[in-house]
Amino acid sequence: MTTSTLQGPAPAKPTPRPKPFKAQGLAYSVVRGPNEAGAWYWRARGPDGAVAWTGWASRDELLRTYRVVEPAPQQRLETVKDLLTAWLDARANDPQLRPSSYRSYSFRARSIIATVGDDTAESISNETLDRVQAALLGRGLTPRASTFTSARWSARRGGRLRRSSSRPERCLCRVNARTPGWSSRTRRQREKPQP
Repeated sequence: MTTSTLQGPAPAKPTPRPKPFKAQGLAYSVVRGPNEAGAWYWRARGPDGAVAWTGWASRDELLRTYRVVEPAPQQRLETVKDLLTAWLDARANDPQLRPSSYRSYSFRARSIIATVGDDTAESISNETLDRVQAALLGRGLTPRASTFTSARWSARRGGRLRRSSSRPERCLCRVNARTPGWSSRTRRQREKPQP
């Protein structure tokens, strides 16, 4: 008899370690295993690297499980109005954004929506942006145009628009008093007799 017949049946070949894969925005990878049932300990991480799920399962069980879960429906952004509204909604909850900045963003978004809000989001091109800029200039909604408008309004009422400048203000008075220079002082000291 050979030694193989004395030992009994050959031991089962261990299953190879499953390779990591991504599904529905999660990255699945094996942490340890297999256990007695042949299941592996899996870890699923989200896009930010946070652990979303851990547990024992075979690769086939895991594939069946994640296919059953339906992904959340994506919001359809068909028009420029839908796109800008979704962007403003996302900015509304931003803790780093000042309220005045959000008001400015919403004002600009409303003016763009009034101009090209019904256009499809896929149709945005250089011509579309030129049309938006021309419409905003026509209504005086650019920063430079609003500055000129406020300056004209102030001038009509006799006021003056305050401008900040890095240069010091010009002195309106003239100093005529002469101060002796360094050379005249040294000349006087030389002429003075020494004791």
